[in-house]
Amino acid sequence: AFTDQQVWLLGIGSTLGIAVQTLILLPYLKRAGFSYRPRFDLKGTGLGRTFHVAKWMVGYVALTSLAQVVVTNMASGGGINAYQQAYLIWILPHSLLTVSLATAMLPAASTAALAGNLAGVAEETNRALRLALTFLVPSSVAFVALADPIARVPFGNGAGAADYHFVAWALAAFGIGLVPYTIQYLYLRAFYALDNTKTPFGLQIWISGANAALAVAFVLAW
Repeated sequence: AFTDQQVWLLGIGSTLGIAVQTLILLPYLKRAGFSYRPRFDLKGTGLGRTFHVAKWMVGYVALTSLAQVVVTNMASGGGINAYQQAYLIWILPHSLLTVSLATAMLPAASTAALAGNLAGVAEETNRALRLALTFLVPSSVAFVALADPIARVPFGNGAGAADYHFVAWALAAFGIGLVPYTIQYLYLRAFYALDNTKTPFGLQIWISGANAALAVAFVLAW
């Protein structure tokens, strides 16, 4: 468990890191001709439309969080450590590749959507999807087939080494979902480009429900 001092260190360090990232961008933004002037009136800012779109995203995040609470409770004890460690390995290729591709895709897809070019939105989404799956399909296979040696390297030594195989099992299970998760992640960005957050919310009802129900079912069956 973390001490109070360690928690403070993590919190302050993370906050300072975000602040430094922001400050580094300021001279480059100024050089690009961007200027920022705070406004304290909301008239004509378009926030009404923003709030309308955001309400579905609030629901989306709430559903995801509820499902995560169920999964975390089901994996309480030693299981939660294995779950979190496997997740850190599993999320690495997604964070490095899929998130980068989605970040590059969204402006182009949004521009196409604004022009009413649905074919352009589909083209940008499919391009990002093909590039992502080129690398993530092999990653998924590796996580399933090589879960044991992958988990053994970081977690098979030192304290708790005898339990690394739990991480391997969790990683293999995560590996099965890597490709579907990638597809869902990029398709969500396509919906965002279309200014449609209601459909992702509707889909997330089923996804979060299945996530929570399967977590309970597997734990009870185990």
